Amino acid sequence: MNISTLKRVALATTVAAFIGNSANALTYTAIASGNFSSSTTWSGGNTPPNTLIGDIVIIPSGITVTLDQNQQLNGTLSNITVNGTLASSTTSRNALVLTAGSLAGNGMVDVDSMVLGLTAGFGFTGTINADRFTSMGSHVSSNASIVINSALELRNSDLDLGSGNLSLTSGATIVVSGGTMSTSGGMLSLTNDYNVIYRSNSANSGVELTGAGLNDVEINVPSSSSVTLNGDLTIDGTLTLTSGTLNTNNNDLFFIGNADFSNSGSGTISAGSNTSITITSANNFGGGLRFSSTGNTINDLNINMSNSSSRAMLASDLTLNGDLNLQAGRMDIGSNDLTVNGNLNGGSSNSYIITGNDGQLILSLGAGGSNTYYIGTDNNYAPAIVAGNNGSATGMVGVGVNTSVFAEGTANNGADLGSDQPLVDATWHVTSTATANIDLNLETMWSSDMEVNGFDRTMLYLSHYTSGNWDVNATASATTEANGMFSTKRNNITSLSPFAVMGQNANTTDVKNVLANNATITVYPNPAVNSISVNGNYNNAKIYDLNGKMIKASSMSNNSIIVSELPAGVYTILLNGDNGSATSRFVKQ
Repeated sequence: MNISTLKRVALATTVAAFIGNSANALTYTAIASGNFSSSTTWSGGNTPPNTLIGDIVIIPSGITVTLDQNQQLNGTLSNITVNGTLASSTTSRNALVLTAGSLAGNGMVDVDSMVLGLTAGFGFTGTINADRFTSMGSHVSSNASIVINSALELRNSDLDLGSGNLSLTSGATIVVSGGTMSTSGGMLSLTNDYNVIYRSNSANSGVELTGAGLNDVEINVPSSSSVTLNGDLTIDGTLTLTSGTLNTNNNDLFFIGNADFSNSGSGTISAGSNTSITITSANNFGGGLRFSSTGNTINDLNINMSNSSSRAMLASDLTLNGDLNLQAGRMDIGSNDLTVNGNLNGGSSNSYIITGNDGQLILSLGAGGSNTYYIGTDNNYAPAIVAGNNGSATGMVGVGVNTSVFAEGTANNGADLGSDQPLVDATWHVTSTATANIDLNLETMWSSDMEVNGFDRTMLYLSHYTSGNWDVNATASATTEANGMFSTKRNNITSLSPFAVMGQNANTTDVKNVLANNATITVYPNPAVNSISVNGNYNNAKIYDLNGKMIKASSMSNNSIIVSELPAGVYTILLNGDNGSATSRFVKQ
């Protein structure tokens, strides 16, 4: 048998198989409204099978067939023609699954769930109304109108709108699970409020993030996966990074309207150095922007919130190669560092950086230069100006401010001096990357509601915590600024650590009151050289000199306190703890 004969035999066999399959195919025509599974619905009482391999189902105009079972179309020769209505049961949530074959007609398909995988397209020109619509890679080639009420899932491959139109009702969600969506001729309407969730795999963003109605966006891919932006992203709802990475791909992020950043999740933003972030939303952020350790450098950061009392938040270190623009609203950086290599523009009591206990705003400073740090606490604007004197080393100088002044300099370390001492109840922390030749001037500013315990603006000094103590400086009067705030200055600072504005006691009545109103206790050794101890349970101590000036406050360690740094002289110690309050005098040698 030659090759030509073999080809003719093969063709004949194929045709015979086709004729055999066609001969076995059945046509089911609805003759009355009723359930899909009911024999009374269909001509001849023959009910279509659950899976159509090569069969044909026809629903004529004027007839409604209720989908009371899951129905699958899974054969290339199978067909469902709907000129009437195919609708899900109101009591069950059944699915219409079309993975092969064709869908035709001009009626209504109104189902709870629909799975579409017809890559060759279909001829249906009516309306498809589905709560959940899953695309397994489909081509819409007809003028069908597709309305999705709850969720559109893009799974594995592309949903191509070659014709017709697809729209989402308000509140619907697009779930990207490895698929994409494109419009090669059809129309996609994303004007109603809708949400987008990325799941399963890494993805590149598409038209799903471009609609005017975009609200919430969630990234929930494996921790090693990412969603890469192919354009700028504008958030008017909540951005949630549950897992994985949002790669900006050097595109910009905009938080507008009611935008928020969720506190939940462990995902991060990997930003490109050309990315800028603009925050104009009115709401307080529920969580801080989290950046990956390799993607935490951006271009500009613009804070211009529609409510100046609102705050955005930062939950990781961030570096700006461009500018920080503070117009309205606050950025709470917590314990993180915000480094600005460009310019700092704006800044006021309506727009500043909240630095928390350990966070800092970091700017470059060299000899002859001067920077204003627009910083503050949760409730108070407390900026600072740092200037480099001639010969001062160039470095990145960071400044932060926190509420309260503690005896041992840093937050919650030692007694809270603001409980009874006249001072400005804030501590400014200054650092520099320069390790030598530091020569800086520091000016701190505050408002009257930060002053406590009869603080006198005409008798104050800027104290520096050094060698384990707050030092004492010559007193001066505060300067009144044009904005109504007050300021004081300290020049030629050569070492850096906490600074606070202290008030000067005018007389010795404080010590007299301490001695008169508290029990006495014996301290030992007395005279003392390095430390003194007491009997009883005392948590903290304050030490006063003979002029009534408190010169040290510290927590107790095993009922002892170090005094080696005190100059020789006579001192009064006030103890507080479980045993109440007690006082004593001791001599320091």
